[in-house]
Amino acid sequence: DFNVLITGETGTGKELFARTIHKNSPRAARPFVVVDCAALSDNLLESILFGHRKGAFSGADQDSPGLVRQAHHGTLFLDDIGELPLNSQKAFLRVLQEKKFRPVGASKEEPSDFRLIAATHRDLSQMVKAGQFREDLFYRLKTVTLDLPPLRDRREDLQPLTMHYLARLSAKDRSAAKAFDPEFLQILEGYNWPGNVRELFHTLEQAVVASGVNRMLFPMHLSKDIRIQVARMKVERSPAGSIESLRQEGVGASPISPETMASQWLMDPNLPSLKTFRHQMEKVYLEAVVHQLRGDIAEIVRRTGLSRSHLYAMLKKHNIPL
Repeated sequence: DFNVLITGETGTGKELFARTIHKNSPRAARPFVVVDCAALSDNLLESILFGHRKGAFSGADQDSPGLVRQAHHGTLFLDDIGELPLNSQKAFLRVLQEKKFRPVGASKEEPSDFRLIAATHRDLSQMVKAGQFREDLFYRLKTVTLDLPPLRDRREDLQPLTMHYLARLSAKDRSAAKAFDPEFLQILEGYNWPGNVRELFHTLEQAVVASGVNRMLFPMHLSKDIRIQVARMKVERSPAGSIESLRQEGVGASPISPETMASQWLMDPNLPSLKTFRHQMEKVYLEAVVHQLRGDIAEIVRRTGLSRSHLYAMLKKHNIPL
């Protein structure tokens, strides 16, 4: 029942961890009340947190219990605790110590037996040194501290997170879960994810929409910005670049034509065999055509000069969906 402080960058899942702690505590059947400290202003904080009595101020036409009261016997989650106004920190510190509060306009205090979990993306210890956060409140909050690492430092989580969220999306849409090509996962693992898990989930939503009725997610279903960033990082790590990096940068991206990519590959000092080069270029060409013509078979046949049977055979060979 100790206080918990969860730290980590934006999008690492701090509220998810807070809810997990709550659901595994003796208070699981009681309320989990979220307070967005970044949205609290000094003049509204006491009314929102502690509630008010009817007639306490203009517009207070009925009693309001406040969030602290709603968390009685449950968990009070203070999100973005680093954004709590300095003047309001002292008032909350007393509530945290005494587990009592006074509603605005009330004549006496009321009890609230809540368990506190707080979260922040800011460095509270540095804020304390700068005089921006109360030291006594900081030490009261950090009885137990959980520091959530950014997604770029736990890339082994990308595959299970991707599988989990794709399953969630399919359940929401009542459709079969989409699978993903190994190269799709390689790009996810090569990206730095500045927005962490939140950005990953948003990216997967975009990829699912871009894939349409296809059952498989491919690199071309990811945004061009992500593919280009991953390719650029690979090229920076290897000055001569790599065929795979350039291929991933160009897949499905109309501004880079297969001809341009071919010339880039031929500048690579580590040239592949002719058979490998021909196979890779064939796949890139077909992916680009399918993407640009939006899977219109009749137009693809006309543009490529292939027969339908030959086209289908080549798409199957390279595992390219329509």
